[in-house]
Amino acid sequence: MREREGLPKITEEIKRKILGLNYLRMHGLDVKALAKSIEGDEFAVERARTLRDHLLKGVCGMTAFTPEDVISRLHEIIDPCSAATKVPLSIVEMGMVENVELV
Repeated sequence: MREREGLPKITEEIKRKILGLNYLRMHGLDVKALAKSIEGDEFAVERARTLRDHLLKGVCGMTAFTPEDVISRLHEIIDPCSAATKVPLSIVEMGMVENVELV
């Protein structure tokens, strides 16, 4: 029917305009203000986490790690000098790692 009537294909952009932007306009809501007000809410945080996990698993073939996971693995790395003195300590125990920030 679409082709017969010469109507354009319904793209994601057209769907947004029809379903979202028209609704917002009809109710007097500002798109930018609404987007700003929900930035960082629980749904945005979960969406970002899910996307990050998906990208790490799908694109990189990796699993997402928490800072605690990284610290736990760093505990397995023994400082060579402490090992040489027969008192093996991890680089975390030696104070070489205080904090881990994942970006």
